[in-house]
Amino acid sequence: MKLSINDFDFLDSFDHLGEHYLDPYNKNKINLFSLKINANDFDYQGLQDNLLEPMVNFSLSRAVKAEYSNNLLI
Repeated sequence: MKLSINDFDFLDSFDHLGEHYLDPYNKNKINLFSLKINANDFDYQGLQDNLLEPMVNFSLSRAVKAEYSNNLLI
């Protein structure tokens, strides 16, 4: 497991429904997303799988990440 994540793979858990501008000058916009659906249910397992590494990255301090950065986790 990597202790640093530089991408946004967890966004694969969502479907992009569209981008909508909120004002006539196109300065403010909103992007709408929905959690993916699997067999008529939200795919919570896929979301959990995709969020594991970002949550670990967010919750660990820089010191802990530095301490374990050279260790291989199998």
